Amino acid sequence: SITNRSSRISRRKIDQRIPPKPSATNKSSCNHVGKRCRYSNLVDLQNLAKRKGEGAEFAENIAALAQEYSRRPAFIRRLIEKGLI
Repeated sequence: SITNRSSRISRRKIDQRIPPKPSATNKSSCNHVGKRCRYSNLVDLQNLAKRKGEGAEFAENIAALAQEYSRRPAFIRRLIEKGLI
């Protein structure tokens, strides 16, 4: 019937918009693109830069980013909380 067909189409469109659940084999802390994930990625990049001997350059870039967004107190607070500045 027409209503059955339209509900199937609507359900398919909804299913396409829902991100897949993480599988048991792929349990990453960053399966979604959330704020906490982004800051964790910055901390990972900071650690990598330190290991490569580029920690000072990374710190300069983060300081420039913090300066550019200095009017965003939540952003600055999160950078401080994560030990990035």
